Amino acid sequence: MYHEAYEIVDMSKSDSLHTLILSLSKGEKSYFKKHLTGTGDKNDKIYIQLFDAIATQKEYNEVAFKKKYAGKTFIKQFAYSKNYLFNLIVKSLKLHHLEEDVDSVIFNLISESNLLLKKALYKEASKRLLKALKLAEKYEKFSLSMKIYLLMHRYIIMRSAFVEDGKPQWICEQLKKVTAQVNELTDYRKLSYESWSIYYSEQSFNQKEQQIKAIINSPLLSDETKQLSLRAKIIYHNIRGLIYQWFYKDKQKTYIENKKNIQLMDAHPDFANQEKMLHLSALNNFLLESETSKNEAEFEKYINILSGLSVKYTNEKISIFEKEVMLRLGYYVKTLRIKEGLAYLKEKETGIENQEELMNTDFLLSIYDSISIIYFCAGQYAKSVYYIHKTIYNKESQRWDIKCFAHLLYLFIQFEKGDIDHLEYQLKFAEKFIQQHKGLKEYERYVISFFKNYLQFNDKKHTQGLLKKLITELEKELAENHSTQMMYDYFNVIEWAKAKLNNTTYLQQMQV
Repeated sequence: MYHEAYEIVDMSKSDSLHTLILSLSKGEKSYFKKHLTGTGDKNDKIYIQLFDAIATQKEYNEVAFKKKYAGKTFIKQFAYSKNYLFNLIVKSLKLHHLEEDVDSVIFNLISESNLLLKKALYKEASKRLLKALKLAEKYEKFSLSMKIYLLMHRYIIMRSAFVEDGKPQWICEQLKKVTAQVNELTDYRKLSYESWSIYYSEQSFNQKEQQIKAIINSPLLSDETKQLSLRAKIIYHNIRGLIYQWFYKDKQKTYIENKKNIQLMDAHPDFANQEKMLHLSALNNFLLESETSKNEAEFEKYINILSGLSVKYTNEKISIFEKEVMLRLGYYVKTLRIKEGLAYLKEKETGIENQEELMNTDFLLSIYDSISIIYFCAGQYAKSVYYIHKTIYNKESQRWDIKCFAHLLYLFIQFEKGDIDHLEYQLKFAEKFIQQHKGLKEYERYVISFFKNYLQFNDKKHTQGLLKKLITELEKELAENHSTQMMYDYFNVIEWAKAKLNNTTYLQQMQV
């Protein structure tokens, strides 16, 4: 077997090959072995042996691995063998999923049509082009539809096909129509990117609000009766939902826009199946906003649908698992169902730890965040600290917002425990970390200031005065800065301060 030149994979920081093999489904593993066995190259048996050896490792340790398999052929050129196996797996995955990807099927049909055209097999070439067109139109692949119509026009110029009466005119009309669809979709995507750009900008909220008003009044969003393609409708409702969520803090309108996206997917299951990530994203956005909805049955319905998709979308099993766990835990935190949260953790905690390597690190930190809050509310501070440490010391994720909150939660825990020495040390660490990675916002500034003053005058009367001052400062900040609200959805510092004044627990105070 000719060994092609493959790109070298950097596996120095974490073992990508081990992670890739663990992520494979049973079907993908089976296909890989059949594909490799079918080549007839005796050297490929070596790579199957390496594949099986790595697959048995729950946690990969290269030194121990080399020692265990010291006599095996693949150890002699280990770096090369790992890199070559990695690329073999990627190649087999591409082949395995080729028929599932409608874009690949369309591209292959177009390629076959061009090859047949060169052999003067015009009828067969035309059949494949029409089949590709049918798929492109069914799944709203407008750019591919345009490519196909342009090829059909080319066939006419060559006098090889599509020259019967009326056909040339029809193709020209379709080209105008699909060009308009491509432009329409491009306009909506540009508007979507513009709204994201505003969200991420460093401008003041007032400046952002003016720009967002301009977007919401855009002709692209202002006419709800406008006839749009399914893709454009999805982006349309997504933009409106994000604007209502981020800037207007209107939970009801956000919920309505996200629900419309879910209904669009429900009404077009074939489209949803092909656009798995769009479907999963729509479910994720809807569930995020319905977590605090009074309609518990609806949340349960759609979280169960999301969970069930792991059987249907086998290649997205890990992605679905991490979303389901993140949303479920977020639901328990926001609705203060701490007992249910603890029961769920008892069921899922081992599974989370086993899947950590494969999970999206940003989702993983969000999961850690919710777990640490659940354990805090339950008074299980040691377990809460365990997940705070996993959050703070995670080097892969750049979610500074979650890491900064973890530092603050650590301070609350030390206060609850009355551990003054640890609180004093942790306070310096927290302030430095937040300042370096995100910059102290008013919310963090008030909390840090409270703990600094508390450490100076550690007596009951002075502490009560500091708690009252903290409540006043945070209530004013919350009224003036809408973006702070998200912090309170997960952990309400105002209610925590009130709990200390009322000599009760945070959970009891929140349930009043």
